Amino acid sequence: MSTLSKRDRKTLLYIVLIALCVILIIFLLSRIKAEDKKEPATVTTKGGSITFFDVGQGDGALIKDGDNEAIIDNGTPENAYDFCEKLKKMGVDDIEYMLLTHNHDDHMGGSEAVANTFDIENLFLPDLSGTKSPTRILNAVSEKVQNEGGAVSVAKSGLFYNVGEIKLSVLSAYYELSDENDRSVIVIAELNGKKFLFTGDAGSAAEKRMLNEGIDFDCDVLKVGHHGSKGSSTAAFLMEATPLYAVISCGEGNVYRHPHDEALKRLVTSGAKVLRTDICGDITFYADSELHYKTEK
Repeated sequence: MSTLSKRDRKTLLYIVLIALCVILIIFLLSRIKAEDKKEPATVTTKGGSITFFDVGQGDGALIKDGDNEAIIDNGTPENAYDFCEKLKKMGVDDIEYMLLTHNHDDHMGGSEAVANTFDIENLFLPDLSGTKSPTRILNAVSEKVQNEGGAVSVAKSGLFYNVGEIKLSVLSAYYELSDENDRSVIVIAELNGKKFLFTGDAGSAAEKRMLNEGIDFDCDVLKVGHHGSKGSSTAAFLMEATPLYAVISCGEGNVYRHPHDEALKRLVTSGAKVLRTDICGDITFYADSELHYKTEK
């Protein structure tokens, strides 16, 4: 077996060193290019956010822009503590506006816990004069807010207010209807030009009234009525709403079997992307150059 001469070994060593230098240079150049292409570690947004919380079989949403916050509904009594903890996690320390869509426990059952945890500057209630449901919780919360210097009003069509740069408007409230769900206050929020429609538990009767009255409820995000029940989100209503996203707030394995297959089919046929709190958890939307969202289970 032949051996390399001293000169050959020296030449081989030079070749190896040169090869290693070339590899190192290529590696460093690739790292520099990768750093140039790397996305920012965090997504910066402006104009606030709108979060649909997973509150089980109920509704609860937070509209937030900086230190300005509004709540639309607050879930069930059973989930009240978790709801308040989620608000704290989102940086809420007091609430400018709390609007309750209608007098059912799965939408306003957390009211006492919220009022005991946060200062509420303005409370908007549905008209309780025609309600068939017990009013103890809402009466107690109303009294507490007033005693602490807050304002209490009935939510009526035409009401609007600003949460930072986010505009909220009450589109309709059909208090003359007999069904408590159809009496739901219907609200639209505008976040950087993107519209979010909150329908409470409104069913086909309320939807038909909105259509007949020519109300503009075109939206980008629809909070689906009555947790995706069979009697809500009619085809005619969805044709006018044209949502890009449809958020269904419902509890996992709920006894009502919400959302109903027929409602889901209509939502999918409308072209909306369906997001469900029982599957996705909390759903937060942002709107800067475009509409986007994140989920947290």
